[in-house]
Amino acid sequence: MTVSRSSPTSLRNLLQNVARQSTLKFVSIIDTEILELNSEAALLFVNLREAGSHSGSVERTHGVIVKTSDGGMNWRVTLDTGEPSSSSSRGTGSLMMDESFLLRKESNDEISNLWIVSQWQIEATFPTLYLTVDGGETWQESGTIGQFLGSRGHSTFNYAEGLRFRNENEGVVIARAEDGKTNIYFLQTSDGGKTWEETSAVPSWYFEVRNARNLYRMRNNRFQIVNNESELSVMKLLDSLPKILK
Repeated sequence: MTVSRSSPTSLRNLLQNVARQSTLKFVSIIDTEILELNSEAALLFVNLREAGSHSGSVERTHGVIVKTSDGGMNWRVTLDTGEPSSSSSRGTGSLMMDESFLLRKESNDEISNLWIVSQWQIEATFPTLYLTVDGGETWQESGTIGQFLGSRGHSTFNYAEGLRFRNENEGVVIARAEDGKTNIYFLQTSDGGKTWEETSAVPSWYFEVRNARNLYRMRNNRFQIVNNESELSVMKLLDSLPKILK
């Protein structure tokens, strides 16, 4: 499945609209992270917390990725994990650099592939894998990691971590289920994450690569954002962002 994107607007207006469209009345931003693509383009990871409870006292969160191609003047949503989807495995969890992996082109150091796993936040939310091959313009969605866990009888508290890729096709991820006891599965893919199968041995190359947080490089610090703005409303966070992002 390919996830659609929104029309360009200022970051302030864009995140205000995301807040207004929330199914619950109050939205705060848990954290934000920036991935600079070049001097004019960047992806901004925004994780939102919605007030109220979804299951017991557990918070409901979802991640949004917005992109600029003109140095921060205009932004558009290219991925929102909280949008309705025909995929029953669609997650509403957070999107974090810690659970992502990117490959760069050797010729010009540009990003060729970027994978992100949405992390569990509420009961019955399964990990969902997202892939972009065009710098975050569009995203391909796959729920096969969650489907694997479901096939093993795990229906709640499922998530994935330790995502690594050797190239555009070969990858490994650690799938976990916390439903009474901890169950850990090592999964491998040979088709870029479309399908996964269990493996008993993690390949040696897995320990030689690093996740996206360690691999992304800021070229000139043009884009600066405030991280870990927990307990702040969308409006307050926007007031604290540097002017280049407004």
